[in-house]
Amino acid sequence: MAIRRVEDKKGQLWWPSATSVVCREYFKQDDYVQPTFIDKPQTTDKKLKGNAIQSQFSWSTAPSPSSEERGGRAVRRSRKRLLEDIEQEALFFWKVRTLT
Repeated sequence: MAIRRVEDKKGQLWWPSATSVVCREYFKQDDYVQPTFIDKPQTTDKKLKGNAIQSQFSWSTAPSPSSEERGGRAVRRSRKRLLEDIEQEALFFWKVRTLT
């Protein structure tokens, strides 16, 4: 399990111990081991997979409406420029063809 955290006092990376606990909100649902029929159904403790990486942070939530609007405008601008380039090329070839 990888956790990005640095000890404040020593500046060293933090390593979890056998009793370390990490908040669930930092992991996706598929980061957890799926319980089997042997596991107790009433168990509320979830176990992380060995390769689980914390990936859910407050800054990685859904994009804001304004950022989605910016993305949409960027796509429209890109398409408009592409069409303008195609028109310019078509006009150039038309002029070359009519001059020859």
